[in-house]
Amino acid sequence: MAAASARAVAVCGGPTGSGKTTLLTNLGLALADRGQRVLLFEADNDLNDASRQLGLSPPYNLEDYVRARAPLENVLWSVSEGVQLISGTGRIDDLSELKGSLRRRLVEGIHRLESVFDYLLVDCGSGQNEIQLQLIRAAPFVVLVVTDEHQSQREGLMLLQQLKALGLGRPVMLVVNQTTGGTAAQACFQRLDK
Repeated sequence: MAAASARAVAVCGGPTGSGKTTLLTNLGLALADRGQRVLLFEADNDLNDASRQLGLSPPYNLEDYVRARAPLENVLWSVSEGVQLISGTGRIDDLSELKGSLRRRLVEGIHRLESVFDYLLVDCGSGQNEIQLQLIRAAPFVVLVVTDEHQSQREGLMLLQQLKALGLGRPVMLVVNQTTGGTAAQACFQRLDK
């Protein structure tokens, strides 16, 4: 019997403080409260917000695994009962520069983790590099987090256009965050839905 595969959720949004990492972290903790095994995966490497929000400084990060400086088990960091974290590299270009065997090692590691966790929540940022776009495109569920600010919506729209150009044919779930009420959120949704 084959091992179950984690449900991957890519949470993305522009680097404008939309609250995507807070949403991702809280979703992970809520799923764990329901008995699910959750991995928070920081692919938005310029920020490492999940680590900071949780007050963690993991000794190893994703780059340590990919470059074979640490086994995958040492890169996993316990957040709480049922939730673990893989910290990003802290440098935006590291993942986008991966080629050949390093990229294969990253993909291999992700596949191994899919059999261990029920949910793989990926903090993807705005898709500013090829690896992030691939992670977003590969996830069965994509959540785009925007605010009602023009810049946030513009970045969200640009990401949606990139994903469409790459052939993403499934719906993207939209979370309008930090609004003054339901009317503002609905207006933002309608603008992006066009």
